[in-house]
Amino acid sequence: MENKDVLEFNEEPAEKCPFRESVFLSTSPDWGIKRRALIKEDMDAYLLLLFLVEKMDRNNSLICSMPELQEELSGKENKVVFALNLLNEFGFISFEKKGNDYSIRVNPDVAYKG
Repeated sequence: MENKDVLEFNEEPAEKCPFRESVFLSTSPDWGIKRRALIKEDMDAYLLLLFLVEKMDRNNSLICSMPELQEELSGKENKVVFALNLLNEFGFISFEKKGNDYSIRVNPDVAYKG
């Protein structure tokens, strides 16, 4: 008997989806409290965090250009810089500006790819 009410996360056959990775988010109470505080402070910063977690490599790092980050937030440069600084202040990321790009590392206590 098949249950039609159960949704599969990824219904594509494995042969169509050769590159599968799982992202693990910390469920510790401390990070949960920080996530809720971040959402109250600035929802755009939280959305940016989710984007960074999705795009990070297995070393929790990624390099993004300002236009790429602006497109994700549908905003101006100062909005992105504010969100990056807030994420850094909360301990979710560390980052370094390199020319027009940002080298960003998501705190492995917050999320990691496995």
